[in-house]
Amino acid sequence: KLYSILREEAFFKMVVADNADIRAKKDVTELRFEQVLNVGQEVPIYNYTGQYLSKCSVDSELSLLGMEGDNWFGVVDMRTKKLVWSLRRSTLSSYGASASDSFGFQTHEWLTIKRQKYLSLQTGRRSC
Repeated sequence: KLYSILREEAFFKMVVADNADIRAKKDVTELRFEQVLNVGQEVPIYNYTGQYLSKCSVDSELSLLGMEGDNWFGVVDMRTKKLVWSLRRSTLSSYGASASDSFGFQTHEWLTIKRQKYLSLQTGRRSC
């Protein structure tokens, strides 16, 4: 029920919106994107030997970049352009299963709970 009320509220706000409000919103094609960080060129990462990264995400308030690849996870401080934390992770293949059954790809999330920042990361077969 709450969802339908919120959806109706959003619809009514759009219907009664002033044309000036609509014109004030920028089209995405008008945005200018600037490169902030080039990890491959600016951040020395000595302990990652994989071919690719499977997921990267940023906590913009902390300026931290989380990166996952193969059996590795790392966090880069975007202000200092330094790797501040990294972790080697095992996969199911370590337990006798095939590499295609591996876990740990795209398993990290930046969380805020009661204004406290957390990083959730799967580090083992049954962890989260």
